[in-house]
Amino acid sequence: MIVPPELHPKTLELLFEFEGKPRLTARLCEGNRYEVAYGVTYDLNDVPFKKGDTITPEQVMPLTLYALRKEAAPVWNALDRDVTPYQAAALACLAFNIGGSAAAGSSVVRHLNEGRYEDAAAAFGLWTGATSPGPSPTEIGAGIAPQFPEWSRATGRWLSPDGKPCMYFRRFRGLLRRHHAEACLFLGFDWREAVKNDAIELATEAVWNAAKGRWEDKIIRQTEFPAVLAVARKYPLQAALIAQEPDPPKPAPTIPVEVEALPEVKPEPPVEVLPPPPIPKEKPVSPPKLPQPTLPNDFDPNAGAKAMVYSRRFWGWVLIILGRFSFFSDGSAGLLAQTGGTVGAVANGIAADPLLLDAYTGFAVMIAGEAVRWWGEKKATKVLK
Repeated sequence: MIVPPELHPKTLELLFEFEGKPRLTARLCEGNRYEVAYGVTYDLNDVPFKKGDTITPEQVMPLTLYALRKEAAPVWNALDRDVTPYQAAALACLAFNIGGSAAAGSSVVRHLNEGRYEDAAAAFGLWTGATSPGPSPTEIGAGIAPQFPEWSRATGRWLSPDGKPCMYFRRFRGLLRRHHAEACLFLGFDWREAVKNDAIELATEAVWNAAKGRWEDKIIRQTEFPAVLAVARKYPLQAALIAQEPDPPKPAPTIPVEVEALPEVKPEPPVEVLPPPPIPKEKPVSPPKLPQPTLPNDFDPNAGAKAMVYSRRFWGWVLIILGRFSFFSDGSAGLLAQTGGTVGAVANGIAADPLLLDAYTGFAVMIAGEAVRWWGEKKATKVLK
Protein backbone atom coordinates (compact mmCIF):
# COMPACT_ATOMS: atom_id res chain seq x y z
CA MET A 1 0.00 0.00 0.00
CA ILE A 2 1.21 3.46 -0.86
CA VAL A 3 1.12 5.95 2.00
CA PRO A 4 -1.73 8.36 1.10
CA PRO A 5 -0.37 11.84 0.40
CA GLU A 6 -1.90 14.96 1.80
CA LEU A 7 -4.51 16.57 -0.43
CA HIS A 8 -2.86 19.05 -2.74
CA PRO A 9 -4.49 22.51 -3.06
CA LYS A 10 -4.98 21.78 -6.77
CA THR A 11 -7.36 18.97 -5.81
CA LEU A 12 -9.92 21.34 -4.36
CA GLU A 13 -9.19 23.99 -6.99
CA LEU A 14 -10.16 21.63 -9.82
CA LEU A 15 -13.09 20.22 -7.84
CA PHE A 16 -14.55 23.65 -7.12
CA GLU A 17 -14.23 24.71 -10.77
CA PHE A 18 -16.26 21.80 -12.15
CA GLU A 19 -18.75 21.33 -9.30
CA GLY A 20 -19.72 24.98 -9.13
CA LYS A 21 -21.26 26.48 -6.00
CA PRO A 22 -21.82 24.13 -3.04
CA ARG A 23 -25.38 22.75 -2.64
CA LEU A 24 -27.02 22.94 0.75
CA THR A 25 -30.13 21.00 -0.42
CA ALA A 26 -29.79 17.53 -1.90
CA ARG A 27 -30.41 17.30 -5.63
CA LEU A 28 -30.64 14.30 -7.99
CA CYS A 29 -27.47 14.08 -10.08
CA GLU A 30 -26.97 12.48 -13.51
CA GLY A 31 -25.96 9.25 -11.79
CA ASN A 32 -29.40 9.01 -10.15
CA ARG A 33 -28.14 9.79 -6.65
CA TYR A 34 -28.79 12.74 -4.38
CA GLU A 35 -25.84 14.94 -3.60
CA VAL A 36 -24.97 17.98 -1.46
CA ALA A 37 -21.95 20.26 -0.97
CA TYR A 38 -19.52 19.68 -3.90
CA GLY A 39 -21.06 16.46 -5.15
CA VAL A 40 -21.02 14.44 -1.89
CA THR A 41 -23.60 11.63 -1.86
CA TYR A 42 -23.31 10.42 1.78
CA ASP A 43 -22.80 11.92 5.21
CA LEU A 44 -20.02 11.36 7.76
CA ASN A 45 -21.64 8.08 8.76
CA ASP A 46 -21.72 6.86 5.14
CA VAL A 47 -25.53 7.20 5.01
CA PRO A 48 -26.66 8.22 1.48
CA PHE A 49 -28.50 11.52 1.17
CA LYS A 50 -32.12 11.46 0.03
CA LYS A 51 -34.52 13.90 -1.46
CA GLY A 52 -35.15 16.89 0.80
CA ASP A 53 -31.97 16.54 2.91
CA THR A 54 -30.15 19.75 3.79
CA ILE A 55 -26.81 20.75 5.31
CA THR A 56 -25.35 23.95 6.80
CA PRO A 57 -22.53 25.96 5.20
CA GLU A 58 -20.22 24.81 8.01
CA GLN A 59 -20.73 21.19 6.93
CA VAL A 60 -19.68 21.72 3.32
CA MET A 61 -15.89 21.36 3.72
CA PRO A 62 -15.87 18.55 6.33
CA LEU A 63 -18.20 16.49 4.11
CA THR A 64 -16.15 17.21 0.97
CA LEU A 65 -12.77 16.36 2.55
CA TYR A 66 -14.19 13.20 4.12
CA ALA A 67 -15.53 12.00 0.76
CA LEU A 68 -12.26 12.80 -1.01
CA ARG A 69 -10.17 10.76 1.44
CA LYS A 70 -12.69 7.91 1.57
CA GLU A 71 -12.90 7.47 -2.23
CA ALA A 72 -9.13 7.85 -2.72
CA ALA A 73 -8.26 5.09 -0.23
CA PRO A 74 -8.95 2.17 -2.63
CA VAL A 75 -6.71 3.86 -5.22
CA TRP A 76 -3.77 4.11 -2.81
CA ASN A 77 -4.20 0.41 -2.05
CA ALA A 78 -4.08 -0.42 -5.76
CA LEU A 79 -0.88 1.51 -6.53
CA ASP A 80 2.45 -0.27 -6.94
CA ARG A 81 4.61 2.84 -7.09
CA ASP A 82 4.89 6.23 -5.45
CA VAL A 83 3.13 9.16 -7.09
CA THR A 84 3.79 12.88 -7.28
CA PRO A 85 1.48 15.35 -5.49
CA TYR A 86 -0.08 16.32 -8.83
CA GLN A 87 -0.73 12.69 -9.73
CA ALA A 88 -2.32 12.10 -6.32
CA ALA A 89 -4.50 15.20 -6.74
CA ALA A 90 -5.77 14.03 -10.14
CA LEU A 91 -6.42 10.49 -8.90
CA ALA A 92 -8.36 11.80 -5.89
CA CYS A 93 -10.53 13.95 -8.15
CA LEU A 94 -11.26 11.01 -10.46
CA ALA A 95 -12.09 8.69 -7.56
CA PHE A 96 -14.36 11.35 -6.02
CA ASN A 97 -16.35 11.56 -9.26
CA ILE A 98 -16.59 7.92 -10.40
CA GLY A 99 -16.11 6.15 -7.05
CA GLY A 100 -13.01 4.72 -5.38
CA SER A 101 -13.61 1.11 -6.40
CA ALA A 102 -14.11 2.02 -10.08
CA ALA A 103 -11.01 4.22 -10.10
CA ALA A 104 -8.85 1.55 -8.41
CA GLY A 105 -9.75 -0.99 -11.10
CA SER A 106 -9.51 1.43 -14.02
CA SER A 107 -7.00 1.48 -16.84
CA VAL A 108 -5.73 4.75 -15.36
CA VAL A 109 -4.25 2.92 -12.35
CA ARG A 110 -3.15 -0.04 -14.46
CA HIS A 111 -1.13 2.14 -16.85
CA LEU A 112 0.28 4.11 -13.94
CA ASN A 113 1.57 0.95 -12.27
CA GLU A 114 3.23 0.02 -15.57
CA GLY A 115 4.96 3.39 -15.75
CA ARG A 116 2.98 4.47 -18.85
CA TYR A 117 2.12 7.96 -17.66
CA GLU A 118 0.70 9.47 -20.85
CA ASP A 119 -1.43 6.38 -21.46
CA ALA A 120 -2.73 6.69 -17.90
CA ALA A 121 -3.56 10.36 -18.50
CA ALA A 122 -5.41 9.57 -21.74
CA ALA A 123 -7.49 6.94 -19.91
CA PHE A 124 -9.08 9.65 -17.73
CA GLY A 125 -11.18 10.64 -20.76
CA LEU A 126 -12.86 7.24 -20.97
CA TRP A 127 -15.07 8.09 -17.98
CA THR A 128 -17.61 10.37 -19.63
CA GLY A 129 -20.86 8.46 -19.10
CA ALA A 130 -23.50 7.96 -16.43
CA THR A 131 -26.66 5.85 -16.30
CA SER A 132 -29.89 7.68 -15.52
CA PRO A 133 -33.61 6.68 -15.37
CA GLY A 134 -34.74 9.92 -16.95
CA PRO A 135 -33.90 13.58 -17.59
CA SER A 136 -32.76 15.51 -14.53
CA PRO A 137 -35.16 18.03 -12.96
CA THR A 138 -32.67 20.73 -13.90
CA GLU A 139 -32.82 19.74 -17.57
CA ILE A 140 -36.61 19.55 -17.50
CA GLY A 141 -36.92 22.91 -15.77
CA ALA A 142 -34.52 24.58 -18.17
CA GLY A 143 -36.12 22.98 -21.21
CA ILE A 144 -32.89 21.30 -22.30
CA ALA A 145 -33.93 17.68 -21.82
CA PRO A 146 -33.05 15.44 -24.83
CA GLN A 147 -35.81 15.03 -27.41
CA PHE A 148 -34.59 11.54 -28.19
CA PRO A 149 -34.92 8.94 -26.87
CA GLU A 150 -38.47 9.55 -25.80
CA TRP A 151 -39.33 9.94 -22.16
CA SER A 152 -42.56 10.23 -20.18
CA ARG A 153 -43.33 13.64 -18.77
CA ALA A 154 -45.74 12.06 -16.33
CA THR A 155 -43.17 9.75 -14.76
CA GLY A 156 -39.90 11.41 -15.85
CA ARG A 157 -38.61 8.07 -17.17
CA TRP A 158 -36.93 7.13 -20.44
CA LEU A 159 -39.02 4.92 -22.72
CA SER A 160 -37.83 1.93 -24.74
CA PRO A 161 -38.83 1.47 -28.42
CA ASP A 162 -41.91 -0.45 -27.24
CA GLY A 163 -42.85 2.29 -24.72
CA LYS A 164 -41.64 0.67 -21.51
CA PRO A 165 -39.55 2.53 -18.87
CA CYS A 166 -35.83 1.87 -19.26
CA MET A 167 -32.39 3.26 -18.42
CA TYR A 168 -30.20 5.45 -20.61
CA PHE A 169 -26.38 5.43 -20.52
CA ARG A 170 -25.56 9.01 -21.41
CA ARG A 171 -22.26 10.70 -22.24
CA PHE A 172 -21.67 14.28 -21.13
CA ARG A 173 -19.36 16.87 -22.63
CA GLY A 174 -18.93 18.37 -19.17
CA LEU A 175 -17.49 15.09 -17.89
CA LEU A 176 -15.12 14.93 -20.87
CA ARG A 177 -13.84 18.44 -20.04
CA ARG A 178 -13.51 17.53 -16.36
CA HIS A 179 -11.53 14.34 -16.88
CA HIS A 180 -9.29 15.90 -19.56
CA ALA A 181 -8.54 18.57 -16.95
CA GLU A 182 -7.68 15.88 -14.38
CA ALA A 183 -5.36 14.28 -16.95
CA CYS A 184 -3.52 17.58 -17.46
CA LEU A 185 -3.11 17.93 -13.71
CA PHE A 186 -1.90 14.33 -13.55
CA LEU A 187 1.00 15.20 -15.89
CA GLY A 188 1.78 18.45 -14.07
CA PHE A 189 0.20 21.01 -16.40
CA ASP A 190 -2.40 23.69 -15.85
CA TRP A 191 -5.68 22.67 -17.47
CA ARG A 192 -7.58 25.94 -17.94
CA GLU A 193 -6.50 26.91 -21.48
CA ALA A 194 -6.48 23.31 -22.70
CA VAL A 195 -10.09 22.53 -21.71
CA LYS A 196 -11.81 25.83 -22.31
CA ASN A 197 -15.52 25.41 -22.95
CA ASP A 198 -15.25 25.94 -26.71
CA ALA A 199 -12.13 23.74 -27.01
CA ILE A 200 -13.83 20.44 -26.15
CA GLU A 201 -16.24 18.76 -28.54
CA LEU A 202 -18.47 15.71 -27.99
CA ALA A 203 -21.06 14.56 -30.54
CA THR A 204 -23.18 11.44 -29.89
CA GLU A 205 -26.33 9.66 -31.00
CA ALA A 206 -28.62 7.41 -28.96
CA VAL A 207 -28.80 3.76 -30.00
CA TRP A 208 -30.85 0.95 -28.50
CA ASN A 209 -28.87 -1.88 -26.85
CA ALA A 210 -31.32 -4.80 -26.87
CA ALA A 211 -28.93 -7.05 -24.94
CA LYS A 212 -28.81 -4.66 -22.00
CA GLY A 213 -32.33 -3.32 -22.47
CA ARG A 214 -31.24 0.34 -22.43
CA TRP A 215 -30.37 3.30 -24.59
CA GLU A 216 -26.70 4.13 -25.04
CA ASP A 217 -24.85 7.11 -26.48
CA LYS A 218 -22.65 6.22 -29.42
CA ILE A 219 -19.74 8.65 -29.84
CA ILE A 220 -19.60 10.19 -33.29
CA ARG A 221 -16.66 12.50 -32.60
CA GLN A 222 -14.91 13.98 -29.59
CA THR A 223 -11.78 15.90 -28.66
CA GLU A 224 -9.04 13.40 -27.89
CA PHE A 225 -6.48 13.92 -25.15
CA PRO A 226 -3.36 14.39 -27.37
CA ALA A 227 -4.91 17.59 -28.74
CA VAL A 228 -5.59 18.77 -25.19
CA LEU A 229 -2.09 17.85 -24.04
CA ALA A 230 -0.50 19.81 -26.91
CA VAL A 231 -2.04 22.99 -25.47
CA ALA A 232 -1.46 22.09 -21.81
CA ARG A 233 2.29 21.59 -22.35
CA LYS A 234 2.62 25.35 -22.72
CA TYR A 235 1.48 25.81 -19.11
CA PRO A 236 3.57 23.63 -16.77
CA LEU A 237 2.64 23.95 -13.11
CA GLN A 238 6.00 23.11 -11.65
CA ALA A 239 8.78 21.19 -13.40
CA ALA A 240 9.86 19.32 -10.29
CA LEU A 241 6.45 17.75 -9.86
CA ILE A 242 5.91 16.54 -13.42
CA ALA A 243 5.63 12.75 -13.58
CA GLN A 244 9.02 11.08 -13.66
CA GLU A 245 10.16 8.18 -15.80
CA PRO A 246 9.49 4.64 -14.54
CA ASP A 247 11.85 3.38 -11.88
CA PRO A 248 14.75 1.32 -13.30
CA PRO A 249 14.59 -2.41 -12.55
CA LYS A 250 16.31 -3.38 -9.33
CA PRO A 251 19.35 -5.68 -9.70
CA ALA A 252 19.07 -9.21 -8.43
CA PRO A 253 20.47 -9.67 -4.92
CA THR A 254 23.96 -11.08 -4.79
CA ILE A 255 25.12 -13.77 -2.38
CA PRO A 256 28.28 -12.77 -0.50
CA VAL A 257 31.20 -15.16 -0.99
CA GLU A 258 33.95 -15.52 1.61
CA VAL A 259 37.34 -14.86 0.09
CA GLU A 260 40.64 -15.52 1.87
CA ALA A 261 42.46 -12.29 2.55
CA LEU A 262 45.54 -11.77 0.43
CA PRO A 263 48.85 -10.82 2.10
CA GLU A 264 49.54 -7.16 2.13
CA VAL A 265 51.87 -6.18 -0.66
CA LYS A 266 53.90 -3.08 -0.07
CA PRO A 267 54.44 -1.05 -3.14
CA GLU A 268 58.04 -0.87 -4.37
CA PRO A 269 59.68 2.54 -4.42
CA PRO A 270 59.46 4.15 -7.77
CA VAL A 271 62.49 3.68 -10.02
CA GLU A 272 63.92 6.85 -11.39
CA VAL A 273 64.08 6.62 -15.12
CA LEU A 274 66.81 8.76 -16.68
CA PRO A 275 66.36 10.13 -20.13
CA PRO A 276 68.53 8.46 -22.81
CA PRO A 277 71.83 10.24 -23.64
CA PRO A 278 71.72 12.48 -26.65
CA ILE A 279 72.90 10.90 -29.85
CA PRO A 280 75.90 12.81 -31.29
CA LYS A 281 75.35 14.22 -34.64
CA GLU A 282 77.70 12.80 -37.29
CA LYS A 283 79.34 15.24 -39.64
CA PRO A 284 78.69 14.42 -43.27
CA VAL A 285 81.72 12.83 -45.00
CA SER A 286 82.69 14.61 -48.16
CA PRO A 287 83.63 12.40 -51.13
CA PRO A 288 87.37 12.30 -51.94
CA LYS A 289 88.55 14.94 -54.32
CA LEU A 290 89.78 13.52 -57.60
CA PRO A 291 92.67 15.15 -59.44
CA GLN A 292 91.47 17.40 -62.18
CA PRO A 293 93.00 16.90 -65.61
CA THR A 294 95.19 19.72 -66.76
CA LEU A 295 94.11 21.23 -69.97
CA PRO A 296 95.46 24.09 -72.00
CA ASN A 297 94.18 27.48 -70.99
CA ASP A 298 92.37 27.87 -74.25
CA PHE A 299 90.90 24.33 -74.29
CA ASP A 300 87.14 24.22 -74.37
CA PRO A 301 85.88 20.75 -73.22
CA ASN A 302 82.34 21.54 -74.33
CA ALA A 303 83.29 22.58 -77.81
CA GLY A 304 83.10 19.06 -79.23
CA ALA A 305 85.56 17.20 -81.48
CA LYS A 306 86.74 18.13 -85.01
CA ALA A 307 88.34 16.11 -87.82
CA MET A 308 92.18 15.71 -87.75
CA VAL A 309 92.67 17.03 -91.33
CA TYR A 310 91.34 20.43 -90.14
CA SER A 311 93.93 20.68 -87.34
CA ARG A 312 97.03 22.91 -87.60
CA ARG A 313 98.83 20.62 -85.20
CA PHE A 314 98.39 17.67 -87.64
CA TRP A 315 99.76 19.51 -90.64
CA GLY A 316 102.60 20.93 -88.57
CA TRP A 317 103.73 17.42 -87.66
CA VAL A 318 103.38 16.33 -91.32
CA LEU A 319 105.71 19.15 -92.41
CA ILE A 320 108.16 18.36 -89.66
CA ILE A 321 108.37 14.71 -90.58
CA LEU A 322 108.79 15.46 -94.31
CA GLY A 323 111.41 18.11 -93.64
CA ARG A 324 113.45 15.98 -91.31
CA PHE A 325 113.32 13.03 -93.65
CA SER A 326 114.52 15.17 -96.60
CA PHE A 327 117.23 16.87 -94.58
CA PHE A 328 118.74 13.83 -93.05
CA SER A 329 118.57 11.69 -96.16
CA ASP A 330 119.71 14.03 -98.91
CA GLY A 331 121.34 17.11 -97.42
CA SER A 332 123.71 15.71 -94.85
CA ALA A 333 126.48 14.94 -97.42
CA GLY A 334 126.24 18.33 -99.17
CA LEU A 335 126.47 20.20 -95.86
CA LEU A 336 129.69 18.40 -94.97
CA ALA A 337 131.24 19.24 -98.38
CA GLN A 338 130.55 22.94 -98.14
CA THR A 339 131.78 23.62 -94.59
CA GLY A 340 134.95 25.28 -95.69
CA GLY A 341 133.39 27.82 -98.05
CA THR A 342 132.16 31.38 -97.50
CA VAL A 343 128.57 32.34 -97.06
CA GLY A 344 128.20 33.38 -100.65
CA ALA A 345 129.94 30.30 -101.84
CA VAL A 346 127.78 28.19 -99.64
CA ALA A 347 124.66 29.90 -100.99
CA ASN A 348 125.87 29.51 -104.54
CA GLY A 349 126.79 25.94 -103.85
CA ILE A 350 123.41 25.19 -102.40
CA ALA A 351 121.66 26.75 -105.34
CA ALA A 352 123.91 24.94 -107.84
CA ASP A 353 123.74 21.61 -106.14
CA PRO A 354 120.24 20.08 -106.25
CA LEU A 355 121.01 17.81 -103.32
CA LEU A 356 121.93 20.71 -101.04
CA LEU A 357 118.97 22.69 -102.24
CA ASP A 358 116.73 19.77 -101.38
CA ALA A 359 118.36 19.38 -97.95
CA TYR A 360 118.06 22.98 -96.95
CA THR A 361 114.59 23.18 -98.38
CA GLY A 362 113.65 20.27 -96.11
CA PHE A 363 115.22 22.06 -93.17
CA ALA A 364 113.21 25.17 -93.91
CA VAL A 365 110.07 23.07 -94.19
CA MET A 366 110.90 21.48 -90.79
CA ILE A 367 111.23 24.91 -89.20
CA ALA A 368 107.95 25.99 -90.77
CA GLY A 369 106.29 22.79 -89.50
CA GLU A 370 107.54 23.47 -85.97
CA ALA A 371 106.05 26.95 -86.13
CA VAL A 372 102.70 25.65 -87.45
CA ARG A 373 102.57 22.97 -84.71
CA TRP A 374 103.29 25.51 -81.97
CA TRP A 375 100.64 27.88 -83.31
CA GLY A 376 98.10 25.03 -83.59
CA GLU A 377 98.61 23.87 -79.99
CA LYS A 378 98.24 27.43 -78.73
CA LYS A 379 94.98 28.01 -80.58
CA ALA A 380 93.50 24.51 -80.03
CA THR A 381 89.80 24.57 -78.75
CA LYS A 382 88.55 21.11 -79.73
CA VAL A 383 89.56 17.55 -79.10
CA LEU A 384 90.99 15.66 -82.09
CA LYS A 385 89.26 12.49 -83.22
